[in-house]
Amino acid sequence: MIKFLITAAFVLVFVFILFLLLSCCSLASISVGMLIGILIKIPAESIVIPLTWALLFFSGSFSKQVFIEGFSDKLPPYIVQQAAFRLTLYGESDSALAVIAVCLAVTAAVSLIGAAIFRVKKSV
Repeated sequence: MIKFLITAAFVLVFVFILFLLLSCCSLASISVGMLIGILIKIPAESIVIPLTWALLFFSGSFSKQVFIEGFSDKLPPYIVQQAAFRLTLYGESDSALAVIAVCLAVTAAVSLIGAAIFRVKKSV
């Protein structure tokens, strides 16, 4: 019984880290999209969606035959996928925690930049 409870606790921790990983990544992408929306006068979706599709395509998300060695493994979707796979398959949380930290840093930096630009635009 104790062994089951310990295993269940580890599973819950890994599920929580995975949820946090995907939530922080989506928050970072939303904040980048909002910054693009502040900087340009056209809808941000017209830039963000094709860019996201290209990133997912070249990172091998749609087909592993498109994977380009040395290029695809540096793209953000590939890094996030590998962190999620390592967390779920092997229980290695180091890369997932690093991705969470980077996503939170990107979210904070882009939010501060967007707030400063919005403040300047509003005061003019």
